[in-house]
Amino acid sequence: MIMTIGLIGLGLIAPWWVSVIWIVIVTAAVRLKISHGLITSGLVVGFVWLIAAMFFSRSDPNEIMSKTANLLGGLSSGQFMVVTLLLGFITGILAGWFGSAVGQLVRVRSTTSPHT
Repeated sequence: MIMTIGLIGLGLIAPWWVSVIWIVIVTAAVRLKISHGLITSGLVVGFVWLIAAMFFSRSDPNEIMSKTANLLGGLSSGQFMVVTLLLGFITGILAGWFGSAVGQLVRVRSTTSPHT
């Protein structure tokens, strides 16, 4: 839920890559297992980007989304939505993997600290 709300909020006011940083921070802070971080963040980013693409394609008077789809080899609107979903999923997987790995590293370092 935190990931989704943050992605939507950041997507409205910041560049796309800030969302990736958000996912890394959340998965590291929560210290998700790597497998959970991959799945959760991949699904969240993929579906948030898909919903955003659907929203922007419907509310786009200049048809920028369809023009972009044409630049990508003449894709239809539906195919472009699938590409957006896949790119969001892959981006989320990578961000979740990195954030989970950082969270696991912090956990291992804190349990093996000589000052404990």
